[in-house]
Amino acid sequence: MRRTVSAVAALALTGLASVCSTTDLRSEHEYVAAVIAADREARPFAPATAVISSLDLAGAYRIQRELVRRRLASGDRIAGFKSGLMSASSLADRKAAEPLVGVLFTSGNYESGSSVDLCKYRLPALEMKLGFVFKSAVRRRLRSIEELEQRIANVQPVIELPDIAYANPTTYRALDMVAANISSAKFVRGAAHEPQALDLDAIQISIERDGRELTRGVGKQSLDGQWSSLLVVVNIIVANGGQIRPGQIVVTGKIGDKKDVHPGRYRADYGPLGIADFQIKSCDSS
Repeated sequence: MRRTVSAVAALALTGLASVCSTTDLRSEHEYVAAVIAADREARPFAPATAVISSLDLAGAYRIQRELVRRRLASGDRIAGFKSGLMSASSLADRKAAEPLVGVLFTSGNYESGSSVDLCKYRLPALEMKLGFVFKSAVRRRLRSIEELEQRIANVQPVIELPDIAYANPTTYRALDMVAANISSAKFVRGAAHEPQALDLDAIQISIERDGRELTRGVGKQSLDGQWSSLLVVVNIIVANGGQIRPGQIVVTGKIGDKKDVHPGRYRADYGPLGIADFQIKSCDSS
């Protein structure tokens, strides 16, 4: 059966272009340096729009690319990509025209059963998601879900643990999210499964900490459909000069509510995709 892209997901994706002054570039480089220093010292930082009044979406992605470049220069590697604002309500709340994308790093990649510490976190959060691992590269815009499906090796549970590091964690804008790489930090991956025989939109998942349920949801919450939302995310990655390599993962939108993170034992039940469990420890735990 041919799948259709939902109305929300059928966004017009075009490459970003803007005229950028020398002053803008200097401000962006200064902001990158400030974010890197704040990360190193584990302290909050100002959102980009608070210090760069002329910032637009193209500039926000320039900042993100420079942060990624510096991270790679330090020896880290790209594990894949994450999304942000993957529902009509979250887009409206942040007054954004389209979802956002950021980069996940191998240094933040944990498998189910791992122990994860909160060292250097400013404000840890938790979001349940699905991750799609690619078996072939994507360097151009894909035209259909069928074309996308041919490139997918497997799907797996992903519990993302972003670090909401803004000085004021409630008033940031979509541009600030992009410039801060959508708060990318650590993420826990469950077992991989072939997606073809699964109705990913109907999958019901939940997560508990120390036996107490935190939130639950259904796969369709990601931009009204997993495959259509994945197509949108992939095309935004490409539109912003990125490419997806074989073995990299792309994570769609959150399922259930975003929750704060506290030390304890976590167990996420992804139904036919299995259980992903992990332990969160405070930074001073032995």
